[in-house]
Amino acid sequence: MEARTALLAGATGKVGGGCLRLLLESPRYNAVHVLARRGATATHPKLIWRRTDFDALENAAAPAVDDAFCALGVRRDSLTNRRALELAEYAYPLAFAKLAAARGAKRFLIVTSAAADADSPLFYLRLKGRLEEELQTLGFQRLDIFRPSFLLSTNGVRNALNMLLWGPLRQYRAVSPLAVAEAMTAGAAEPEPGVRIHCFGFPGPA
Repeated sequence: MEARTALLAGATGKVGGGCLRLLLESPRYNAVHVLARRGATATHPKLIWRRTDFDALENAAAPAVDDAFCALGVRRDSLTNRRALELAEYAYPLAFAKLAAARGAKRFLIVTSAAADADSPLFYLRLKGRLEEELQTLGFQRLDIFRPSFLLSTNGVRNALNMLLWGPLRQYRAVSPLAVAEAMTAGAAEPEPGVRIHCFGFPGPA
């Protein structure tokens, strides 16, 4: 198996942290480059951590890569800040995707949101929908879009709501961050080219 190089943004978040661990454990990759604002949260012989100014991603130091993983997202305390949302949920992921394409990435895998729609009346979902449309113009051989709803937590109320969501509503069930990370890293091994959109039910992507 030919060893590959991965590029990851969002490694300090819940989904991205899971991706980082799984990528470092995978024999598929001989190097994992992380772009992050903060200093390294892990050490590993395969890990290259690059502190990065996300407002100037076009100037980021990054090598030639095979697969790029994007788990960027806004902090919970910024959900009502439209500017913060636009940067973290649209501008930064798009800039990261363009950087990955420029560095030769053939695959791009990204977390967006259930019900993402460029025509949605909801600002957040509209951003995600616009992002998905833009990504499809960048020429990746394979684009995987993962659309979780809420992420599972210790919030028993949120988790209990899953039992009420059946049929077409399954895509809105909360899912664990690790399940999303596992789906992303597994998706990177799929050989077929094209665009794939992954929704989540229980216990995994549907």
